[in-house]
Amino acid sequence: MARYNRRQFIRSAGVAGTVGLSALSGCTGILGDDDPSVLNFHYVVPIENAASLLSIDEIQEQLEHRGEAYELEVVHDSSTPDSINAMATGDADLAVATTVSYSSTINQDAVPGGISIIGTDFWDAHPEQYAVTVFSGPDSEITEPADLEGRKLGVNALGTGIHSIYVKALEEAGLDPENDVQFVETDFPTFTASINDGTIDAGVYPALFAVDARNEGFTEVYNTHDLWQEEYPFAYVVARKDSLENKSEAIDAWADDYASLMDYIQNNREQVATQAAEQFELPEQSISSYYFTDQDYHREVNTDIDRLQFVVDEMQSLGFIDDTFDVNNHATNEYLP
Repeated sequence: MARYNRRQFIRSAGVAGTVGLSALSGCTGILGDDDPSVLNFHYVVPIENAASLLSIDEIQEQLEHRGEAYELEVVHDSSTPDSINAMATGDADLAVATTVSYSSTINQDAVPGGISIIGTDFWDAHPEQYAVTVFSGPDSEITEPADLEGRKLGVNALGTGIHSIYVKALEEAGLDPENDVQFVETDFPTFTASINDGTIDAGVYPALFAVDARNEGFTEVYNTHDLWQEEYPFAYVVARKDSLENKSEAIDAWADDYASLMDYIQNNREQVATQAAEQFELPEQSISSYYFTDQDYHREVNTDIDRLQFVVDEMQSLGFIDDTFDVNNHATNEYLP
């Protein structure tokens, strides 16, 4: 059993999955898996997952093939296990996953027929883009990983890829992640206030929330580029292999639109920021100040198979997944233009 992995998924296709909060456009209700033109897409993190913008009506109107080659239902889940469970029950064809959830799904045979990455949502540790960063408070004495000894560290959840960013740095600093620090599980939006009031001493910040850390003058302790030196894919669009077989024409058309989506966001950044702020009820200024700039992640939809293999192997080495595997059997770029 992996040391830190808490990802356990439903394996039976007969168990009902949790579909979360639906953002429907172009159809109503949960549409059946037997219609080869209907694609059910699930995501968890608004904005951070660029594919989440597919839930915005105005964005869907920009998709060239939607309405002719396929119909799209977008579902907002509360957690990645919810998305994986929906794939297991046949309620989702496509979902956004990260390395730990993707790998655990494969290790556990959680989705009948299996899953495959068909595109990357964002990369981490790119030298010219935002790399996930651990911050401490202004003028803090915590300025490098060794200073984290004995400290309280904010993390969204243990057993995740975000948690691994702490474990990697602590081990390289000669510290024991289980005994030399205290992890405090709390939501990302609470990190800044928790650092300021002393509830935690440091927090690991995704790009959206790093805006607040920079505005507060927080101290950068380290980032993922310091750890891995080279970018790696972090979040992916995964598809049920059964859907790839039974809905291949629809998924091929969707993947073409998905690749075009990234260019559309880049070329209409301010407009998209306004639409996203309204859709997800987030401050427009926070979104526009970083989204699709050099303060955002590297956004490239094609998956580098070698770097994907690297990060899967890393998660196994760090104790976040049970076994590594050949990602060539579970990832492809063939659907992308």
